[in-house]
Amino acid sequence: MKWNKLTIETTTAAEDMLSYELSEMGMEGVEIEDHVPLSEEDRKIMYVDLLPDEIAPDDGKARISCYVDEKEDLQAVIAKVKAKIEELSAFLPVGSGEITLGVTEEEDWINNWKQYWHTFTIGNLYIKPTWEEITEEMKGHPVLSIDPGTAFGTGSHETTRMVIKQLEKYVKKGDRILDVGCGSGILSVVALKYFQSEK
Repeated sequence: MKWNKLTIETTTAAEDMLSYELSEMGMEGVEIEDHVPLSEEDRKIMYVDLLPDEIAPDDGKARISCYVDEKEDLQAVIAKVKAKIEELSAFLPVGSGEITLGVTEEEDWINNWKQYWHTFTIGNLYIKPTWEEITEEMKGHPVLSIDPGTAFGTGSHETTRMVIKQLEKYVKKGDRILDVGCGSGILSVVALKYFQSEK
């Protein structure tokens, strides 16, 4: 299935209101791109798995993308979006409001993120995506191959790393583990790896 992608050039001051209005119009998958750094408070309340190594300074600009089913009347949708941008411009700096178009295959949403996720280590454990090969340096270490998809955690979140380090320290063969919580179950899988490995 194909989706028409609309990308709007706007400002960080308008991004929240514009995103809300797009959602209210029934737009799918509203995305915001900006250079606003995450505060310490943001990091505490948000699940942040992947961050770029270098972040450009905040320039007040933002891009908002949303997706429209290819069966919908694209010109009518664009007209509605332009009208909403004009309406918001009466009380918010919306920037140029320029709209660019693209087309996205549904499979792209599922797979594009994979280019950003690579093998990493926590203690002596290697956590690697299934699409990467086992290397020489991994031999002799426990290796967890996972395919997170859209719902399974990668294990790179700070709290998960902390617990994995404690599992490495304390788990031994014969122990019983109860993974209680609303996570993805990755801690149970890691514990099983440690049961199977010689430490």
